[in-house]
Amino acid sequence: MEEGSHSNEWGDLTNLNLNRLDSATRGFLSVALSGSKTLTANDITAVTDTAQEEGFFAFLEFTGTAGVVTVPAENIMWIIRNKCGSGTLTITPSGGTGVTVAQNATAILVYGANGTTMTDVTAEMGIGQHIADTTAAHAASAIANTPSGNLAATDVQTALNELQTDIDSRAPAADPIAMAIALG
Repeated sequence: MEEGSHSNEWGDLTNLNLNRLDSATRGFLSVALSGSKTLTANDITAVTDTAQEEGFFAFLEFTGTAGVVTVPAENIMWIIRNKCGSGTLTITPSGGTGVTVAQNATAILVYGANGTTMTDVTAEMGIGQHIADTTAAHAASAIANTPSGNLAATDVQTALNELQTDIDSRAPAADPIAMAIALG
């Protein structure tokens, strides 16, 4: 909006822009696909532009039949959830290179790092692989522990076992006379 333009409309345009900002920072939108789709992303130029643009929501969930989804070529970060029943979901910026989001997966995508390519931050950080592993990666035995004090364990499960053994060795016997002697 140019300085001095839209006299007496400043409040309405500001509210529309604040709604867009709200959508871009914490908005959720579920989009039913039947193949490819271009998400809307229009500039707000008049108070009649009241639609919340699909391409500016922070969290987009896709259902239906996957395809290529074209998003605005804007410096934006999206959280994309692929709940499509079939097909490959590809998120691509208008005129740029896209990325694929696996079925039943969630990805954090960023556009604008180099101007033409969508970047899958989830893949670069290895987060998706960890989340997809439903067993071993989440087991206490797979989580590293730095030994310290009386604990020699190098993983969480072994450290818990060591602690329990230590607790058990210090616990008074179930015999009431032995308990009284132990408690003094």
